[in-house]
Amino acid sequence: MDNLNGKWIGQYVQQTGMDNQEDLNIDSFEFELIETEGEVKGKSIDLDLENEPGTINGFYENGILSFIKKYHRLVFQDEDGNIVADDNSESVEINYIATYDEEEKAFVGTWEIHLDEQQKGYQEEYVDQYDSGDFYMRKIAD
Repeated sequence: MDNLNGKWIGQYVQQTGMDNQEDLNIDSFEFELIETEGEVKGKSIDLDLENEPGTINGFYENGILSFIKKYHRLVFQDEDGNIVADDNSESVEINYIATYDEEEKAFVGTWEIHLDEQQKGYQEEYVDQYDSGDFYMRKIAD
């Protein structure tokens, strides 16, 4: 991929239950990216999160696209599937990494969110909780 600059559309998949195909959430997004000497910046809109805006910061090097997406506030789905936004809390960082698939003409990769860190017993040992899934995105305009 020679030119990342422009508008991209895509989808990400999130497992919401245990090992059941029906428990997959598929959400759509739009990115506007600008790449300068390997540095990638941009804006995102999550269409299934009521057009929630976010920012993108990362890099593109040796065919690997890596970036962090952050919303302008904390946004999540509650247990009933409702979108909740907390203007008083900072967004978590969503880490993306992908490679460009020439045949599909799309970036294909994974995303990951660090959800929580809990102390294990009385020791100084902690257990991290993550959510993750797959995503793809295709360029639609320069």
